[in-house]
Amino acid sequence: SLSAASLVIEGKEQSGAMITARHAMAQNRPVYALPGNVDSPGSAAAHLLLRSGARLLTSADDVVRDLEDSYLGILNPFAMAASEAVEMEPVLRRLSLVG
Repeated sequence: SLSAASLVIEGKEQSGAMITARHAMAQNRPVYALPGNVDSPGSAAAHLLLRSGARLLTSADDVVRDLEDSYLGILNPFAMAASEAVEMEPVLRRLSLVG
């Protein structure tokens, strides 16, 4: 796997999502699952992964908190050096999150 972590949202028990998740786990990379309805065939992979030790994804903060030590300054703009920091106020203004 070339990624720092994997996220499974949908897939059957025998699917490419499960193959990818197994490879990530074998490489000690975090695997996250965002489960859907328990009775949906498309949710089987996420539910199986949660039973197998995948992390429940509730928000992007889950990933940032887990990986911030490894990627300090890259994932968390508040942990960056001032010269590398992202100016958050203009971004939040554009998103109408601050006045």
